[in-house]
Amino acid sequence: YNKRATVLYLMQRYQDSVDDCRMVLEMEPLHFGALSGLGLCLLRMGDLHGALKAFERTLQVHPGLTEIRKMAEDLRVRLEAEP
Repeated sequence: YNKRATVLYLMQRYQDSVDDCRMVLEMEPLHFGALSGLGLCLLRMGDLHGALKAFERTLQVHPGLTEIRKMAEDLRVRLEAEP
């Protein structure tokens, strides 16, 4: 499911990719690829809070992902600036 989620993301079929990421996470809750992919899809879909939550979960599993850390930090700043 995770490879298909990646292909769906590249095809800009974000909701379908989210569904596959969630299937992966049901089978393997600590799959950092599915967690980060979920965050990327939610970000593209405009769900900033959901994306941040997914990125934070990703970093709990794999704290060394610097690009995900940067995206999470950028999202926190962006969300704090919202009225």
